[in-house]
Amino acid sequence: MTEEVGVHNRVRIATEIFVEHENYIKKVIRSKVYDHQLERDLYQEFFLTLVKTPIPNTVKNIRGYLYMILTRDIIDASRQEIRYKKNIQKYAENHRHRKFYIEQDTIENRDEISKVFDAMSNYLSEREMDAVVLRYKLDYTTQEVAEKLSVKPQTVSRYVSVSLSKIRQRLDVNIRG
Repeated sequence: MTEEVGVHNRVRIATEIFVEHENYIKKVIRSKVYDHQLERDLYQEFFLTLVKTPIPNTVKNIRGYLYMILTRDIIDASRQEIRYKKNIQKYAENHRHRKFYIEQDTIENRDEISKVFDAMSNYLSEREMDAVVLRYKLDYTTQEVAEKLSVKPQTVSRYVSVSLSKIRQRLDVNIRG
């Protein structure tokens, strides 16, 4: 019961800080991040940061402290994105994946592509299929797909990864007979 009261108290305090300093917090995030989805994500995650680790009572300059914590969170998010891209690059290099460029100028090729995507829809969830179609058929970036689906880019990457795994497994079953 005491732990629950502590959590409620931390949420109340974080909410008060967000109400009082909302414009400042948004301004700092906006000045450092140029992606609206990432801005919203960082804003929400910052609230959770304040709930987990409230501002110490000894802090006299709350805005300075908020700036320091926000900057740290933004740098962490940037490093995480860089690590993610490096891991994807390593994966692609290790598995020698190449992007296939399909000639789109013949009706026959378009029909074949449509058949492949129709067949995939039998094995993928609706969200996975949406992610794959936007990413590979319509050639959207991961960020653009995330915006279209109203999810984080990491979620899009997971949808695509799971989808490709399911398709590979299905191909293995079909090849083995």
